[in-house]
Amino acid sequence: AEQQRKKEEQKQKEEQAKLAEEQREKEERARLAEEQRQKDEQSRLAEEQRQKEEQAKLVEEQRQKEQARLAEEQRQKDEQSRLAEEQRQKEEQAKLAEEQRQKEEQARLAEVAED
Repeated sequence: AEQQRKKEEQKQKEEQAKLAEEQREKEERARLAEEQRQKDEQSRLAEEQRQKEEQAKLVEEQRQKEQARLAEEQRQKDEQSRLAEEQRQKEEQAKLAEEQRQKEEQARLAEVAED
């Protein structure tokens, strides 16, 4: 009977050791799975961040292009205005010159008439 009891105890000890080992393995697997989950989450967040930055870069590039386009339009408008003003001044000058020429013609004719 003593022999039988010792055998039983030994069997129970082995069974407990086996269960403890299985439990330890289960916890290890759970720990590794959790680590993997965190790594994946980290990767996902990093990817989101990268995409946000890429988006921001594209938006900024677009803004700068638009800025450049508007500046170019403004430059062309200013150039147009400058040319129009030059043209107006030339015409004004021509008109004054023509008036001057007519005055001198009138004066010459008046002189001729006096003679």
